[in-house]
Amino acid sequence: MAPTKARSAEEIVRNYSLRLRLARSAELALAGSLLNAEDVLMPDGKIPETAEELDLLARILVRQERYAEAETRWKDALRISKDKDCYQEALNSLNSYVKSVQKNNKFVMLLSTAILVIVVTVLVYILIRQIAFSAAVIE
Repeated sequence: MAPTKARSAEEIVRNYSLRLRLARSAELALAGSLLNAEDVLMPDGKIPETAEELDLLARILVRQERYAEAETRWKDALRISKDKDCYQEALNSLNSYVKSVQKNNKFVMLLSTAILVIVVTVLVYILIRQIAFSAAVIE
């Protein structure tokens, strides 16, 4: 019976430590201290082993715009979790967001290019008019 009690005590301590890390990391993340929040979840750079920690880490990574790393952490959480729906939903949302950002970036690039072409065209037109005016004055 003693080994069971010892195992239970170890499990209680492990669960308490996990909850404490999650709470402290969430508190830091909400305060905007994202790197410190990440450090709490990854002491010595070690990747977390629980789905809850991986999920929180992924959310912190998203706030830092480190989307590829966040995707990896959610895939890790999916692999080890029994409750896969929330992590799959998070992955789907991330993928949708990244596609939307990429689409917006393409639009901004095209718009910037169009504006640049218009500006160059106007400048060339003004230069040609200036040359023509100068030639007319010289004659």
